[in-house]
Amino acid sequence: MKKFLFAACLAASVIVQSDNSFLMEKDLWILSGDSITSTDTYRQILQTAINHYHPDSNISIGNRGVWGQKLSEEKTLEEKAQIISIMIAMNSFIHHEFGDQVDFSRIIDDHIKLLRERIREYKKNGTHVILMTPTLTDEREGGFFVTYNTRRGLVEVGKAIESLAKEEGCFVLPVAEELEEYMKRMGPYECFRPDGVHPYGYGQYVIANTFLRHLNFAGNLNQGRNLTAPKKIEPLDFKCMTRFLNSPEEKIKFASNGIKGRIRWSVWCDSPRVVKENDLAGHCMARGEGRLNGEREWTLPVCGDAISLKIGERARILIDIIPDCDKKSRLFCVDLANTVVFKMKDGKVSGEVTTTKKRSEGPQVATWEVREDGPDLWFTGKVKADSWNYKPYGSWGNVFKMNGLQVLFDFRPKERFAGVNTDRDAPMVLFSIVDNPEFSFMPFVWMARRYQASLFSYAKKCDGGYDWTLGFRGNITDCEAFDIRKLDYFGFYLIVADEEGKDIVRYTQMPYLPHDNPERRMNQMMIIDRKGVFPNKTTTTVNFFAF
Repeated sequence: MKKFLFAACLAASVIVQSDNSFLMEKDLWILSGDSITSTDTYRQILQTAINHYHPDSNISIGNRGVWGQKLSEEKTLEEKAQIISIMIAMNSFIHHEFGDQVDFSRIIDDHIKLLRERIREYKKNGTHVILMTPTLTDEREGGFFVTYNTRRGLVEVGKAIESLAKEEGCFVLPVAEELEEYMKRMGPYECFRPDGVHPYGYGQYVIANTFLRHLNFAGNLNQGRNLTAPKKIEPLDFKCMTRFLNSPEEKIKFASNGIKGRIRWSVWCDSPRVVKENDLAGHCMARGEGRLNGEREWTLPVCGDAISLKIGERARILIDIIPDCDKKSRLFCVDLANTVVFKMKDGKVSGEVTTTKKRSEGPQVATWEVREDGPDLWFTGKVKADSWNYKPYGSWGNVFKMNGLQVLFDFRPKERFAGVNTDRDAPMVLFSIVDNPEFSFMPFVWMARRYQASLFSYAKKCDGGYDWTLGFRGNITDCEAFDIRKLDYFGFYLIVADEEGKDIVRYTQMPYLPHDNPERRMNQMMIIDRKGVFPNKTTTTVNFFAF
């Protein structure tokens, strides 16, 4: 880790060991980037963290990330922002078929030249610029994106960005380096770049953590714009012991090795009941503080209205602990998401997708059924649509919005089920439709691509729409057979993309449709309960992350 910190020290104009934060009251901070920023996950964590530590600071963090954006396409700031952070470079590399011998100098020179112009423009207007080394690709994961031989180019542009920051007297954060360091500690089934490009789940949390530490969110505000050299902090043995909340009376329990110190918590809900989607700040449902006096178990003293969510709603709980031994804050995040539980009967369960929107085909968008056949799992359904139009992958955004289906599954065992991170046992399958010259139905496994080997699909045009069938049968790999009987329950999420005029409208059985990015649905799939494990028709999943 020291070598990465050294790189940041070289690039920043002022780096200090301090208890002060980089931030100041009433700051407007804009995140500029591509799809990795557009996902909005790390922004949400940063906004929640500043609201947790400094609830009256009126600091706002806005997102200006755009899918597929290059630096040359970045719009200039219209608002008067005190801070802008920039992480753009990925799309200059992943849309090329590079050979074995590649000279990246022209791409890097063009990027740095334009970035220098942007830095000077922002600084001239009084905006503080924070650069970020761009996240790297995983060249083992090839699919839609071209990742082959791109990693070296991203490393080289990262070094060039560090040099530029030093020359221009602005800050740079080692995002790529800290992501790579975290990857070494991940479990064997976990991944956060399932498509070879985008850091999902934990990857977004690690990006947020780089900001939290280097900008010292927990520190004193209004003390200057110095970047903080992160202090070495020993991790605390503090773990969440609750995986599901099945009633309003249940509380979230934690275990530790006997910590003594101050503990604070805040609960933030981002549901449409209390705050508009994509608003700059969530709604605080509860806040409190107390003491840990060496007990081995601790229960969060909130339940009921504070963490009882309706179907499709989410909440985030931040907990920070300041031990007596070193007085240094540690931050923990608990993600809550409420979802539907379907009970299987005689190996079958069914449902429908409806909408309240005005629609020529009527309110029922689709029907679906899940059935088991021994170890195999089959999904069938009917989509009601008067017409559909195939939009090729070439236009960004159409991968997740074109006519057809998006289906996510969670085949993870109990200990990993409903995790916010992507996983090799949580496949996402995209189905696109072609109606000319003949009706065709194309499946593409976007995440957990090993499941492509066991995937069977079929569809046919019919009156009022089309019927579809999807099955998991046979071997996932040459040494592992698919067998749904191994699981007590599994996750399922269906999205129907239907053309309505000039737009593609996306429908789902969940009443609150999350952001396009699939990571926002990893812990919120509908649960198919095979063996009556869940007592009610809904449950809230509980995920825990230590920053």
